Amino acid sequence: MRFSLTNIGKIAQADIEINGLTVLGGYNDIGKSTIGKTLFSVIKTISDIEQETLEAITEQIEQELIEFSVEIRKITGERFSIPLKNQENIEKYISVLLLKIREELHALSFSTTEATKIDNLLNSLEERIKKICHPEKNESYKKVFDSINYSLFRGDIQNNHAVTTESSIVSTDEACELEISLERGRTISFLIKGDFLFQNVTLVDSPLVVGWVSAVGVSRTHIKETFGHYVFDLLNKIRFSTEESYDLIPDSQRKLVEKIRRIIGGLMFYDRAQRNFVFKQENMVVQPINLASGIKIFGIIQMLLAGEMIIPNTVLMIDEPEAHLHPEWQLKYAEVLTQLVDMGVYVLVSTHSPYMIEALKHYSDKLQQEKITNFYLGSAGEHGTIFSDVTQNLDALFELLAKPMQRLAFES
Repeated sequence: MRFSLTNIGKIAQADIEINGLTVLGGYNDIGKSTIGKTLFSVIKTISDIEQETLEAITEQIEQELIEFSVEIRKITGERFSIPLKNQENIEKYISVLLLKIREELHALSFSTTEATKIDNLLNSLEERIKKICHPEKNESYKKVFDSINYSLFRGDIQNNHAVTTESSIVSTDEACELEISLERGRTISFLIKGDFLFQNVTLVDSPLVVGWVSAVGVSRTHIKETFGHYVFDLLNKIRFSTEESYDLIPDSQRKLVEKIRRIIGGLMFYDRAQRNFVFKQENMVVQPINLASGIKIFGIIQMLLAGEMIIPNTVLMIDEPEAHLHPEWQLKYAEVLTQLVDMGVYVLVSTHSPYMIEALKHYSDKLQQEKITNFYLGSAGEHGTIFSDVTQNLDALFELLAKPMQRLAFES
């Protein structure tokens, strides 16, 4: 599926094909991570629209209840806390909750004027909540996309170098058409027709996430605002990887898990008793704080496989994995990623490591994935970064990444 991004972040134009293995190369701060995060927002919005809409509705209702409590306090002088639990049938739950609130307030002694104000507030609250609970389909996509986008970019998604304040994300596929329009970073329209190819998406940009398990259980809104939606998403996915779950996965995934075990010398999983991720090496259990970052990077892949979170027709995005890997393990990691592609997983990697790029090219060729492998090079332009398809000739990509060493040799 091809995505065309225009005036997104630092990007002036990027036409990116995701149909197997997709590799984004270039200098730091050129927009590689922006592409991954933007496409994560798009895919997550569409694949999880029902759950994300429910969460968005819940968050909006929470805000409405907070504001209602403030107004009630102005009238009564009393704090009126209104707890909201996660519910699948949120509208029914809220209806019962508001009826209870109305009965409790009516049981108190108020003047006629105060009682009228309270009734007006309750009636107005009920009307707003009804509208929130029945959003139009396109409005749902817009709100969810904006919510995820904001958690990733804090609203700073517009290309400030462009001559226009308009941005877009477009995809035309045989089975699906997608068109997203933005103005000053806010979604104006989100239109989708047909069957979307991808079932889910996972974004990994740091091994440190395995040390943040204590954040799970805190307000989901707080986690998303603090760490970003993709961190919240990843933490929840890898928590499905118990030690027992490794015995239940299909043979194709088990082979790859065992390959990773041989590389790092053990298995990583979520220990429910300890409420923490652990690394088991023979009979020894090691806490994440005492693990090398490289082991965590491979361990995250193990846990996603154990929880069956990366399966055919899902997308796995890896942002600069080489930052935590020795060159030898970069090669092994590249081999693991190409084997995931062979299993039907769509993989997008952003990197500035010649080791990683050469290894991805080598192993994708070895597995005869040439037709579903694409390499892109980001280069600075007058109005932002242009990403060019260099799949047929990687010389420009390697030349760019070799320049620092050449300059160092020249200075010597």
